[in-house]
Order: sequence, then structure tokens, then C-alpha cells
Amino acid sequence: MPQLPDSAVGPIVALGLDQARRALASYEGHVPAAWVQRAVAAVTEAVVPFASMATFLDVTAATGTNALSAIGRAVSNAARRSLLLSALEDADWSLTTAGATLRLGQSGTVLRAIRDLGLHAEYEAAKRAMFGRRRAGAVDAGAPPNEEP
Repeated sequence: MPQLPDSAVGPIVALGLDQARRALASYEGHVPAAWVQRAVAAVTEAVVPFASMATFLDVTAATGTNALSAIGRAVSNAARRSLLLSALEDADWSLTTAGATLRLGQSGTVLRAIRDLGLHAEYEAAKRAMFGRRRAGAVDAGAPPNEEP
């Protein structure tokens, strides 16, 4: 099986990154520009590990697929994860609002995306923070601290 020389890896990664940037640019005007910039940064970070031939070969051996497919998955997941995280944070972790913003549909779809994109820890932390704010509001309003308002 012929192997790519190290000099070919950089341009391949750059091409994938350029395609991802162009795809993310299509979101401009539909979502805040800061979200797109954050996603581009996440995609850039996701492709850095693929910048050497050794990594290409390691990925191919570990996944049983070609490295270009692995790069595509890494780029896609980084962009999707970043956009979903931005939408959730801007919506104060309202699954319905974030789902509507990104046209994902119902909150169940958003929950699956949270799981699939590795945002579970962030989601749990946000739930704990929201519960803490509600409890603090109940205490401030004079309600017993063990009861929700």
C-alpha cells in the first residue's frame, strides 16, 4: 500500500480545515458570529493532532478506517459540539430554545446530541448551577430551603 509522504499531510489537513471553515461560514447570519468563530477555533484545534504522518498511521491502525475519515469525523464533531455548546450557553441551557435555534427539533434530539458530542459533564454542571440558583431564590423569598419555589 503506497504511503503519503510527510509533505502531503499538511496540505490534506489544510484542505479539510478550509472546507470546514467554508461550511461554518454558511451559518453566519443565522447564528451569532461569535458562535462561528468559536466553532472555527474548535475545528482548528481538532485537526492539529493529524498534522503528522505518524498520527495518520496511528489513526488508521487504531480505527481500522482511513485517516481522512477520522479527520472528517473530528472536524464535524468539533464544529457540532462547539455550535451546540454556544447555543445551550446562550439559551441558559434551555434544551427547547437551543434546539429551536439550531433547528434540531425537540429537547430529546438535543439530549442525544449532548450525549453524542460529549457535553454530558457540561450539561450536568449547568443543571447543578441552575438548581443552586433556584434554591438560592427560594431562600431569598422566605421559602424553606428544602422545598423548591
